[in-house]
Amino acid sequence: MELNDPRLKRSIFKKPDVGQWQLAHFAKTLIEASNDYRQDQIQEEELYLACNYHNHIRGPDDAGNIEGRRGVLNNLIRISYSQFPFQMQNHKADIPRALILFEELAAQAIDEFDVDSAFRKLTGLSIREFILHGFAIWAICGNGEIPPVKESTDPRTERLLPLEKQQKFRDIITADYMQFRECQAKKPIKKGLEKQQFNCLHTYPLIRTQKSRKLVCPVPLLLIRRVTRGVYYQLQDAYSRGGRRNEFTQFFGKRLFEPYVGMHLRALATTAELIPEQDIGSEKTCDWILVEGESLTLIECKALGLTFKSKALAETDDVADDLSKRIVKAVKACERTRQAIQEGLVGLAHLKGKTTRNLIVFYDDIFLFNSPLYRELIESELQANGLGAVPFQVCAIRELEYAVPLLQNSGLGNFLDQKLADRDHATWDIGTLLGRLIEDGALKTNGPNKILAEKLDSLFAELTAQPNHLASSDARLGESS
Repeated sequence: MELNDPRLKRSIFKKPDVGQWQLAHFAKTLIEASNDYRQDQIQEEELYLACNYHNHIRGPDDAGNIEGRRGVLNNLIRISYSQFPFQMQNHKADIPRALILFEELAAQAIDEFDVDSAFRKLTGLSIREFILHGFAIWAICGNGEIPPVKESTDPRTERLLPLEKQQKFRDIITADYMQFRECQAKKPIKKGLEKQQFNCLHTYPLIRTQKSRKLVCPVPLLLIRRVTRGVYYQLQDAYSRGGRRNEFTQFFGKRLFEPYVGMHLRALATTAELIPEQDIGSEKTCDWILVEGESLTLIECKALGLTFKSKALAETDDVADDLSKRIVKAVKACERTRQAIQEGLVGLAHLKGKTTRNLIVFYDDIFLFNSPLYRELIESELQANGLGAVPFQVCAIRELEYAVPLLQNSGLGNFLDQKLADRDHATWDIGTLLGRLIEDGALKTNGPNKILAEKLDSLFAELTAQPNHLASSDARLGESS
């Protein structure tokens, strides 16, 4: 069907608000299949039409039987991971989160795994340099085109973004058309699901054009994700051992992500008790126990949600295997903790008799994980382990960050109880429900997340600070005047 086909225009051609996920797919398709030497430039109408067409994804819609429900879930998975990350509102939070995880917390466990040294070996840049260079380019790429590297007369730029580091950074995150196509060719794809294939703009958010050799940034949002969340995936890939134990991911989960979750729980638990993982015989409790009066929230932390393959192709067996490794294992840890509390084991006896609820927190982006469509895939395994009646909720770390200033007065346990008590709300993403409660006036915020805001403020202070010799000169000038 041609772009100018009247049937196509009648059915789907409207002037939409073009989403960044649409532009990302459109850019990927152009890089893969087009070139810079076409005589006619893409017209605005063609762009709107192509982007609007992207939204018309046909998938199974019969949810009346198990096969239909599995098809609906698989379609939702593919759509959510190719679209929802672009619709998140607060991507600035990725920057302070990355600095706290990979710099601040990593420095406290440097004897076990030197994250910054490992990243320098891969890139020639420290993690802070990598994030700063990405932020600097993001700040100037509003029109899409990136100016060439050049010497700066501003001493702050020379100090924070030296010329050789700027070029090194660009080399890491830039691909020409051939490199981009080679990257895409390695990603899993299935006929009919091309729109949900992993987009290599996540790896290479800057593209070098064919004709002019200029750098462009088709989707600036992906630049921020590349220099923050991308640090995790780059190190994960570097330490991958073909299915065997990954040294970095093991370290990240236990020594970085769990303490990071704990930081936010402590901010939430200003008048509560927070208990870290405890030994119970040959096993351990869940990662955190949040005590709010007579309420216990048992919290287990997981780094990864679904694998890249599951996100792109959503094959039922692959998704079920991922859920088994993460969700079922986490629920087991929470239930093991509840039983240890009820038995009054050493260190937990004072918690006996308090009510419990279970929360699993992921570092990875997750969507719709509280939906019964997901739970159906692991229901038989939960039943086989005596966990069929165990209620639990799942959230991404960005949702916990969002919740902290909202729930400081009412408490996390109380919020989860109310959510689980409502059959409809129990199936919602936690962030979605929090947003609805704010809209309805049922929740009021106590300001921004202070942990993230303070880290971001310190970064801006560093970026705007004058070098010491200039600051002292200014001071002497002030004294003389």
